[in-house]
Amino acid sequence: MAAVVACPDCNADVAVAEVAPGYFRGVVNHDDSCPWCAALKRDLR
Repeated sequence: MAAVVACPDCNADVAVAEVAPGYFRGVVNHDDSCPWCAALKRDLR
């Protein structure tokens, strides 16, 4: 599951937790230099 939510553009930390039986939450903490994350932050302004 962690491979599915991993960022291909940076060396992100990925955590996957089962929040209920059969339900998972993926969290990706991007590097500051990640171009994808920078573009998302720019578009959300």
